Amino acid sequence: MGKISTKLEINIEIDVVYNNLKNRYNSERFKKASIDTKGYVPPIELIKNEVNSKLVFKAKGTDSLTKMKIGEWKWSYDFRDLGEKRTEIIISYEWSSLMEFLSFFTIKHQAANELTETVLSLDSLEYLNV
Repeated sequence: MGKISTKLEINIEIDVVYNNLKNRYNSERFKKASIDTKGYVPPIELIKNEVNSKLVFKAKGTDSLTKMKIGEWKWSYDFRDLGEKRTEIIISYEWSSLMEFLSFFTIKHQAANELTETVLSLDSLEYLNV
């Protein structure tokens, strides 16, 4: 099983960050972008929800050629209130050994892209909340 993670601090209240990340996969924009780029909306499942503390999501990997479900992604957000409208977030991505092999060992780079995009969206959220 592979895993990457990062820890960051953001100048936003914990409940705003938590709600943003909890609901991000339900937006119409996410669904439209998924249809436009993948041809389907990935079934992302919230498997752990501890309010203002931890979120864990999972999704089956999908082979781009056959559209068959293979392996599994799992990612989590761990939150800690730092006071004064500041939040610490640990973002982690995990994947199965099968996905590692079937991706020709590029899955870590894909996970890194997902993680980085999440950080960029939090930067935008912080900018809007200043």
